[in-house]
Amino acid sequence: MGSIVNSLRLITASCILCLPALLSAGKLGSEKNNLRLEKDIHVIQSILNDNRLKANGLEAEITYLEYQVVAAQRIIKLVDREETIGSNEIVRLSDQLRVLKAERTISINQYQSLLLEEYKNRDYRAKLYFLASSKDIKQLVNRLTHLNTLKEFRIKQLKALSNKQKEVEDKLNVYNGSKKQKESIADKKVNEIVRLNELLRTLHQKYKVVESENQSLFVDLQSKEERLNKALNAVRVKHVKSKKGSSAGDISFSWPVSKGLLVGKFGVSKHAKERKVQVLNNGLDVLVSKDEPVHAVQSGLVMAILELPGLNHSVIVNHGGYYSVYSNVSDVLPKVGDKLEKGNPIAKVAQSDQGLSKLHFELWKGVVKLDPEQYLQGTLD
Repeated sequence: MGSIVNSLRLITASCILCLPALLSAGKLGSEKNNLRLEKDIHVIQSILNDNRLKANGLEAEITYLEYQVVAAQRIIKLVDREETIGSNEIVRLSDQLRVLKAERTISINQYQSLLLEEYKNRDYRAKLYFLASSKDIKQLVNRLTHLNTLKEFRIKQLKALSNKQKEVEDKLNVYNGSKKQKESIADKKVNEIVRLNELLRTLHQKYKVVESENQSLFVDLQSKEERLNKALNAVRVKHVKSKKGSSAGDISFSWPVSKGLLVGKFGVSKHAKERKVQVLNNGLDVLVSKDEPVHAVQSGLVMAILELPGLNHSVIVNHGGYYSVYSNVSDVLPKVGDKLEKGNPIAKVAQSDQGLSKLHFELWKGVVKLDPEQYLQGTLD
């Protein structure tokens, strides 16, 4: 778990540094400050994400150990009651044990397949360094970590099956054993409960430490996000004023899609599910119909087409110092180096596994992220 999040921390920090080099050689002092703040925010967010994974792992381990304690207590009670059961119950437990062993074998094979798949995809993360949007980085890393999430599920499944298998084996040993063997089993379970309770105390202490660190990080995150939000608003106001005072011959942009619903706006906003977490959006998110075509917002040169197997595309177009970024698209038509006219088709909006088609669009001037809504002409239908 930690390695994936450490990769996220390195990737987000590196891409924040790589993007200015990709888009422009010049850096102003205020832009440097904004980039530094943005880097700090992403690092804190990745540490918080790391801690959430740690907390989730600790919770899972606590649940796993608590089950073992309860199972051991049940076996001790079974020995104390000195119950006897018929052959039919013995057969039922034996059949249950066979089924559990078979399920565990299947789970082991599935887990090994996941490890092989993860090994095959080990080089994909290096390609993320070339992505031009921190938001895309988070989306793509989240999708890469889907494999890791599935792996964690298989591990939990294996632990649960192992627990249940051990409990059934212990029951059979109690029912089939002699009085001396039963007493020995009970003594082992008592010692096991003592050991498990000690482990549980340690895990609960670690969980409290992680939660305490999260509280401190969250306060720091809020402070930095407020400062960055003010800086971004100042840049936006400056560009809006500049645009209003400019001549009619200045560059203008059309919307990348003709129809859709704006579901994500530029700037810092609260996370949709975790309200205590704030999310920085470098552009706009537009929910559209299936296979909605994406068009060039202005004439320009295709600068980059970024692709990861199974993870869709991002297209970057240079408009003479302005840069438009179209992410989560498929069926890309132009190639790197192609010249585009305003309105030329670029791609189609890709569809997620949940059946949703959502375009992420960004607009830059040099190294400055712009609020696309302030520059796009017209409206969405």
